Amino acid sequence: TGVQTCASEGGFLGTLKSDAQIAICCANHGTYSSAGNKPYASAGSEGLSYAYGLTWTEHSGEFALGNHGGTPCTFYETFLEAGDHLICCTEGWATGIFVTTPEVVCT
Repeated sequence: TGVQTCASEGGFLGTLKSDAQIAICCANHGTYSSAGNKPYASAGSEGLSYAYGLTWTEHSGEFALGNHGGTPCTFYETFLEAGDHLICCTEGWATGIFVTTPEVVCT
């Protein structure tokens, strides 16, 4: 077993070698606060503890995943500059990230 990246499942901890458009799918079912299960990112330059505000675009529609019934997650997208990042969803599980640049190094 490896180190769990986020408090729940999924997410990303690694280095983007170039600026990239990224997406993540956050669980949309279960018991969450009124704020819901939303994505966030933290900067490696701040010891991965400083969550910075990004504009996340929510994709419309419903999304299914293999080996999971129904449409269990909501996709969000944002732009990140190159560097070290921790990307998670606030209250529940997430997928990994989807990246528009091919050079990603996971730590």
